[in-house]
Amino acid sequence: MKCLKTILAGMLSFVALVTSAGTVKITDIGAVFETGDYGVRLSKDISWTIREITFKDKTLMRDCLGAFNGTVLKTRGKESGKDDWVGTGHGCEVVESVTLFIDEKEQEIKDGVVYSGSEFRFVKSSDLRVLKLEATIIINDSGILERHRYAVSGTKVNISVFYIFMHSFDASMKEWLVKTSEDKLVSGNFTGSARHSFDGDIQWASLYSPVAKAGVAYVLKPAPGKAFHFFWDRAHDRKLYFCGPSENIRKMNEGDSFEYTVKLVGFEALEDVWKEKAAKLTEMEKEGF
Repeated sequence: MKCLKTILAGMLSFVALVTSAGTVKITDIGAVFETGDYGVRLSKDISWTIREITFKDKTLMRDCLGAFNGTVLKTRGKESGKDDWVGTGHGCEVVESVTLFIDEKEQEIKDGVVYSGSEFRFVKSSDLRVLKLEATIIINDSGILERHRYAVSGTKVNISVFYIFMHSFDASMKEWLVKTSEDKLVSGNFTGSARHSFDGDIQWASLYSPVAKAGVAYVLKPAPGKAFHFFWDRAHDRKLYFCGPSENIRKMNEGDSFEYTVKLVGFEALEDVWKEKAAKLTEMEKEGF
């Protein structure tokens, strides 16, 4: 009997291990990750940036026209002599390398291959004309962490606008909640007005879909320098921008570096309690930083 119990325990442990394992599938157009309750799709054609995120099969970020995610900046082109956008789907970003780690082991990025694991780390190195970017995405059953490390690559950093993170959340998100740098909770509704529904310094933000009864928490790791966020309330998405301190970067010298980190966590909640759940969840994630 004792032997049978040992065998059954071992079988249950094996089943738990198998069901908790995630996968990544490499395709000719990008990569699709699934682990825990999360699904993430990256687009190779759009500088290996996030195109879609799901949580328990509910859409948090949807692939749609003109909805780019990642880093973009505005700087002067050498040939045109005019300011233009660099990064993500705006163009001019030169991807120099991509690396995939699964449970801390490097794996080959090859079309058609499928890998299994519990934690996936995808690292992209690219050139943004005046900055070098190392963009890391870590996907596991606790959420999605994005870390952007930058290094000044020229003697003159001419940046007029700098969006460190852009996240195009799904249009089903109808409500938002933020905690400002002054520890104030501010909330509102999305209407598709094409206006900025919020502008300011934040510690975290959350969006909620009453149809899906699910939302997303966006938690920012504290970093030096003056920066702010805003929601662009568009009809086809709810876009959250993190605007970097351009004036500080313009004073930097070649080789100087800096970084920013954000984590996305999905949650389910009824409409009358989602704000309380989001606030509790984000405060817990803050402690992890």
